[in-house]
Amino acid sequence: MNLDVFEFGFEDDDIGSFFNERAGIVIEKKEGADVKKALETSNAEGATLRTTIVDKIIESFSPMYYGKKMWLYDTDRGAYYAADKPKLENVVEIVIDNSAKNSSTLTKAVIDELMRRRYRDEIVFNAYHYLVNLNNATYDLKERKVISHSTDFLFNYSLAADFLKYDKENFRKSKTYKFLASLCSYNLKKYKRLQELCGILITQVPFKGAVFFIGAHDSGKSTLANLIQSLYADGQYSSVPLTKFGDKFGISSMEHSLLNVDGESSKKTDEKMWRIFKQITGGDVVNIEPKNVNAHNARLQTKLLFLGNFMPNVPKDDALNERIQICHFTYTVPVDKRDRELPQKLWEERNLFVSWAIRGVARYVKNGFKLTEDDDTPTDFQSPFDAFVDDFLISDPEGYISTADVYKKYKRFCKENYGEHIPPAPSDFKDLICTSFPDCIYKRKVIDGSKPHVYEGLSYRM
Repeated sequence: MNLDVFEFGFEDDDIGSFFNERAGIVIEKKEGADVKKALETSNAEGATLRTTIVDKIIESFSPMYYGKKMWLYDTDRGAYYAADKPKLENVVEIVIDNSAKNSSTLTKAVIDELMRRRYRDEIVFNAYHYLVNLNNATYDLKERKVISHSTDFLFNYSLAADFLKYDKENFRKSKTYKFLASLCSYNLKKYKRLQELCGILITQVPFKGAVFFIGAHDSGKSTLANLIQSLYADGQYSSVPLTKFGDKFGISSMEHSLLNVDGESSKKTDEKMWRIFKQITGGDVVNIEPKNVNAHNARLQTKLLFLGNFMPNVPKDDALNERIQICHFTYTVPVDKRDRELPQKLWEERNLFVSWAIRGVARYVKNGFKLTEDDDTPTDFQSPFDAFVDDFLISDPEGYISTADVYKKYKRFCKENYGEHIPPAPSDFKDLICTSFPDCIYKRKVIDGSKPHVYEGLSYRM
């Protein structure tokens, strides 16, 4: 979304009608001469007009003046967005009257009053760590329920996705599911761990650590990282390499970011770099030294995600190693199977991805902020074999299917949907079939003079 005017994305001609519709008011238009008279004489009428405009801006946008920025609330997304002075002036001028002349003094007076009345010494955005802000709602991770947007939550971000109730059957049919399962080489333990870490990266849940996606070229790690980053708006993420953490101005761009993603692999390490890394991941105060701005201390809210073909050299430090969470991606997509449109397909299904990740981080919170594989973990992983059975096979006391034919169909299914996945040997496949369908019988059957092996008691779904 192009956030052009005070971060709401409306063209100038739309602002007046948007304001009036939002505030439910009609400010009586005044002729240019009347406005000029009010400005020159500073009489009661001018003061009343100014106060009326200020009151309606407060009513509609719950503004707050903090950090030399005016923050306006977008009810559609449940978040505050910064409006710099030129944009705010533009809004006020249009609200006053498009036809008014010489209204700059009134505009300035309105903004000055807004700054005075709405000044805040301190604002802590995103302090409700267990709430996830989405376009259409807010989700409470602890209570596991959807709640309405509210100015009380003080969000200054909204994930670029809608809350979508998790639907296991619908999710398993998606490109997103197949992509995530293949990333984990169809390993359930890795899959659940990845689910939890993705949820941590898109929420403000406390996490003393950093995530490292490590894998070969074309393993899918960059595609997943780009999807996660794209859920945040410009200015809400940064790209500071780990190797820059020890530099003088290295981490300054992370002060207001919620996610830092770096894909620059390097084995280079130094003591200061890891010291700053430990401070950030431990939630400690760090020294920020932006260019041309006085140095100051701050506690960063930034989640850290690093990508690479290999891990950097990590010192032998137990506290440091505990804060490094690695996802190894060993699956590599064959050249002839690479889908160049996959990022766009995943983006179109981003609501599914977010609902999946939220389930993961909710489990992480429930388990005492531990990345666990308890029995309590939802069994929502589906292997290629289970997917094939769901799509093609059904118990049928009167039916039978050729063992060679069904195995051939399974290999084709895996090739079309799971890329590099290697189907089990025919004997292992037979065991899987018989385990899944206890009433079916593996036997020879006379068919047109021949005696092929069949699974009796099984049919293809129509």
